[in-house]
Amino acid sequence: MHIWFLDSNPVLCARAYQDNHILGGVRDAAHCLSQAHIALDGPTRCRARGVPMLGNSTVDAHNGNATWTRQCSANYEWMYQFMAALCIEHHYRFGGFRPPYEIAGVTAKLIALPVNITFRPVVTQFRQTVPIIYTRRDPIEGNRAYYVAEKQKLAKWTKRGAPIWWKQGEVA
Repeated sequence: MHIWFLDSNPVLCARAYQDNHILGGVRDAAHCLSQAHIALDGPTRCRARGVPMLGNSTVDAHNGNATWTRQCSANYEWMYQFMAALCIEHHYRFGGFRPPYEIAGVTAKLIALPVNITFRPVVTQFRQTVPIIYTRRDPIEGNRAYYVAEKQKLAKWTKRGAPIWWKQGEVA
């Protein structure tokens, strides 16, 4: 489960994703949200509430993005908004074809917060999931630096220009 936090706004973060990362982003965000339910509420409650149980809970539960998602309600809500924005972004860029998780109703089933999540009105610090050479004081800057330097090969934003920080080659 790999999520690049490219903007603090989940909609702008989704728009910044390259075409070839959108479907994987939907899948990975759904896994993070599902793992939050499994880790906080347990599989029995998840099944009773109709929460999709995605991924491998013994492996995925320790993923940094899954851990970040379940830290508090604001993080969970940010990740849900990001996943929903990726679905909208996919439809905008590619037309009628919808991501498989959206078709299966997975995204709608993950809207409810886990019962045992800690309430917090503001997200915690975003994660930097990059090699040390791209690490910055601001995690978003670090993720952007990595994205610009390492994700050039297939960079494309259908029906949308590249983010302004990409055009400027932001590697602060």
